[in-house]
Amino acid sequence: DVIDRFIKIINPKNIFLGEKGGFDVVIANPPYIQLQKRLTKDSPIKYGDLYDNLGYETFKRTGDIYALFFELGVNLLKSKGHLTYITSNKWMRAGYGDVLRKFFVKFNPKILLDFGGYKVFESATVDVNIITVSKDNNQNKLKACSLESSFKKGDSISNYFEKNKAEINNLDSNIWVIASEAEFDLKQKIEGIGTALKD
Repeated sequence: DVIDRFIKIINPKNIFLGEKGGFDVVIANPPYIQLQKRLTKDSPIKYGDLYDNLGYETFKRTGDIYALFFELGVNLLKSKGHLTYITSNKWMRAGYGDVLRKFFVKFNPKILLDFGGYKVFESATVDVNIITVSKDNNQNKLKACSLESSFKKGDSISNYFEKNKAEINNLDSNIWVIASEAEFDLKQKIEGIGTALKD
């Protein structure tokens, strides 16, 4: 089981994590497996069948297993602990990501760096982001940045982030967009005037 293997990696000695237990930090690059995918080519069982009735808030049959890893990782943290994952960035906009976005805002998302089309992993074609979430009350002050074409290989990601970050407030289960305050205001005006395509 993929999740059992993850727990063994981050907790190899099977340390009991009681009420006062938990990790200060959980860092991972969890697997990306669509829950609609079959366990094997000929198997009638899909990954979603394995996790459907296990009580994950972030479970959605159309989703990806990394959403469950986010929930598991946050649950393994002690109060005010920090989770940092690098994963596919699809959860920010995809319909299946609504349950994960809703889960994040129950806590305190602090930093989000979206790599967009910038290739992080040589052998992977997935677009990724890095998010840090604190197991704490939401302060509604997510600092976010998206790498644009002005970022060049060899540049300092930290410096780029500091120069280009925007603070995003009042996030919810709707699509997360990284935008400056002016861009966000323009987006709100456009959405206020017109009718959304989904409607």
